[in-house]
Amino acid sequence: MRSDHERNVLDAGYFALIAVQLAGLFPQFKHPMFWEEREWRLTLSRYQHEEEELVDFRSAGRDLVPYIKCSLTCTTTGRLPLDEIVIAPDGDANLRRRTIDKLLRTKNYPDNTVKVIDAASLSMGGSCEGFLL
Repeated sequence: MRSDHERNVLDAGYFALIAVQLAGLFPQFKHPMFWEEREWRLTLSRYQHEEEELVDFRSAGRDLVPYIKCSLTCTTTGRLPLDEIVIAPDGDANLRRRTIDKLLRTKNYPDNTVKVIDAASLSMGGSCEGFLL
């Protein structure tokens, strides 16, 4: 028969194991309120010492955001397989549109192959396939 101390140690170990397993799943879930974005998420599970050489950082306001570079381009075109880009409804939509147009030209997307849409023009029940910028 186990003592109370042994049971507490085992319970703590089980809890820690479950917590570690669940923490690895959290990035794969998205709040249902954002289902329309139809966002793809890539997750990577590695040990901390393995990821240190892969992780880079970018600024986001006053924060630093870790990220890992990965190529999502098609091998035949060298471009992302974009059909549609939705411009978020905040900020200067005209500036964002000009910036997106310039990005598409710089990345050699043929004219009119990627639809650029203002999110404000979408109905609540519409679809948003592509990236929300």
